Amino acid sequence: CNSARVIVNGETWGIYTNVETLDDEFVESRFGKPIGNLWDTSNDKYHVDLVPENQRYFERETMGVPADGGDLSKLLQTLAGPENRFMEDAAKVLELDEWLLVAGVQAMLADWDGFYGATNNYEIYSKPSTGRFVLLPWGQDQTFGKRDEETVSSD
Repeated sequence: CNSARVIVNGETWGIYTNVETLDDEFVESRFGKPIGNLWDTSNDKYHVDLVPENQRYFERETMGVPADGGDLSKLLQTLAGPENRFMEDAAKVLELDEWLLVAGVQAMLADWDGFYGATNNYEIYSKPSTGRFVLLPWGQDQTFGKRDEETVSSD
């Protein structure tokens, strides 16, 4: 999302937030065709980690490749493998450099409510071109260690 100054017929209407929805149009514009599967966590469930027992909490947002949605099962099973092979196995199913970049940014922003802070506010996308998943952060409103009920002071 970003901020946008809206002007209609020369009249300024104000500053608005422009939010882009994560959907098939989004993934096609970023990753091309064929589109893969975009997975979101259920709206009624928080703290959904990438483990096999949480598969039921993921909802497929796009009907991409593979059509059967087996990419999610493969991801979750691979990440549940032996701990001593985790990084090697993770690199087979994740765009690992991108995941680590998101981790660094979320750490710097003190995003306590994101994937790395709370396994929350994220979607994952399976890229058909590589067969690996990317992490798409979502809901960046709880950054700098701030919670909804707190105010930011200028002191």
